[in-house]
Amino acid sequence: MTEPLIGRGPPPRAGPPSRLPLDPPPLSGAAYTALVREHEVATEVAAENAWGIDPDLFSVYAQARPGKTGAELERRIDAVLEELGAEPVPPDELAKAKNQLRAGLVRGLKTVSGKANQIGFFEVVFGDHRALLALEAGWDRVTAEDVARVARERLVPARRTVVTLVPLTGREEGRR
Repeated sequence: MTEPLIGRGPPPRAGPPSRLPLDPPPLSGAAYTALVREHEVATEVAAENAWGIDPDLFSVYAQARPGKTGAELERRIDAVLEELGAEPVPPDELAKAKNQLRAGLVRGLKTVSGKANQIGFFEVVFGDHRALLALEAGWDRVTAEDVARVARERLVPARRTVVTLVPLTGREEGRR
């Protein structure tokens, strides 16, 4: 079983209000279905667009279904990301991604510690803790066309790094 981890980016620094809703990305809907159910190349798929001080990295993690190779899975992920840039995300998937972002924000602010962590994070990473207050309005401004445009510009094979994890066989484990 192989496990490709594909990183795309980094995008130019745009500040939090203009971030696109790619964490969780539209991969949670139709793309997940394509990789896991329709084409049956993966048993697990996840994506993340983590924020930090340095330019961001959009990553896709997928675990190949037994009998499938990392190369097959990588080709299918590329096709899914290409589709993401070719056609706007359906309105229900975009709404779902925005709702998941909001839910994550609320969960992160649930405790005093969570509030302090978020305020500190926004102050350090974005230079102003008040940027946290503009986050939802920024997500609301994102359109399906924005997601497609960013996918076409940034989620392309020429901008990726691929790490493939391959489990050790019995003989290789003994040599560790």
